[in-house]
Amino acid sequence: MCLVLPLNVFFNRYHPADKGLTVDGIPDAGAARVTAQAAPRPVEWTLKAVFRSSTFWYVLASHILTAVILLIVMIHQFAFLTDLGLARTFAAVLISLVGLFNISGQVLGGFICDRVGSETAYSVHSGAIIVALVLLMLLMLLRPSGNEFVYYLYAVIFGFGAGGLGVITVVATAEIFQGPQYAAIQGILSMGWGIGAGIGPILAGWIFDVTHSYQIAFAVAILVTIASSASLWLAAPRAFRRRRQVPAA
Repeated sequence: MCLVLPLNVFFNRYHPADKGLTVDGIPDAGAARVTAQAAPRPVEWTLKAVFRSSTFWYVLASHILTAVILLIVMIHQFAFLTDLGLARTFAAVLISLVGLFNISGQVLGGFICDRVGSETAYSVHSGAIIVALVLLMLLMLLRPSGNEFVYYLYAVIFGFGAGGLGVITVVATAEIFQGPQYAAIQGILSMGWGIGAGIGPILAGWIFDVTHSYQIAFAVAILVTIASSASLWLAAPRAFRRRRQVPAA
């Protein structure tokens, strides 16, 4: 509570006007005339149109793959760290640190989205995830003893990357499917997140049972991270952001 409450008080924005936006992207009466004449008309999504759009399937793929990435690591990291010979208490501290920096990753992920767009923000956080996974693979190969810094570095980088990915996929969805049907569309996409969350841990566990190592599982997670980022770029939230930019009068 001591960490979450101040973040909600100082960083949450409860009204669209707080960020210079309008409800469901609908301009106010003063700007409506300018928008109608000079700005491209935003897409009016229906559920039927959504399912026929390749954009939806790219976003769905990004949701599924994001969940696969995060759950592969989150579910298996404790077993992995203790298999390296770390004390269970130290492994628990590292996982707590991941959770702590997950919060900062969510805040910074939203901040980066506001500045450079969701695709670029997702790529930044994907890069952090890949660096963290490479660190895990190196830890497996080198098994450094007496050097706790590397383990702390992993926890910080992965926590930051993981926190941002979950937030940014939701932001991208809102940028593309903003409007009266947004809640229903986000609900459908959340089912995709659930599918990915089920696949990731099972896949990593099966790979470990077959190979007796997490190396291949983490290599797969790196490839999935790249594919997820590519899916979001193909969905192109930037094109929908441009449609909602209201030119100055």
